[in-house]
Amino acid sequence: MLSLPTAIVTAPFCLDGQPVRGLGQRGNSTNSYWRIPGGGIVQGPNVQWPATQAGSLSAWFVVADTVCGIKDSVQVTYQIFGADIDSLQVPNVFTPNGDGINDAFQLRGTEASALAQINLVVYSRWGQEVFRTNDPQFAWDGRYQGRALSPGVYLYHLTWQSECGTAGDQHGAVTLNQ
Repeated sequence: MLSLPTAIVTAPFCLDGQPVRGLGQRGNSTNSYWRIPGGGIVQGPNVQWPATQAGSLSAWFVVADTVCGIKDSVQVTYQIFGADIDSLQVPNVFTPNGDGINDAFQLRGTEASALAQINLVVYSRWGQEVFRTNDPQFAWDGRYQGRALSPGVYLYHLTWQSECGTAGDQHGAVTLNQ
């Protein structure tokens, strides 16, 4: 009977020339290999391969018993961020009405999860600061000092630095609808 394989992947956070490392436990199997992104195969349980693309990637650790002809595998998914974030996709409208859809002004997606630091300030149309945060995982519900703000256009200034070292400075507007 073939033991189930287990595997972990340690990948660089950024596409910066560091390799991806695969650590597999092959149990009582007689052979093992990794099937890596791009279709390559690397023999052995503990291997490394070059990180050549950013994104959500998968590798397969495959074990085989060559005597009995049995094979099993485990898929490992990992994320590598590109080092070239030029700007962030910032929402331009949100509706804090409690329906569970766009109830908060927040950054989402892969780029947002790659942020190490941010400084976000939101202003009313009269230039009054109504929201400020340094938390990359912020979610502003359109309130100021506990009270819901009026629907309208609010201006923001966002500065950020990614985990990969790139930085940005963005200005824009977000519409608060009810």
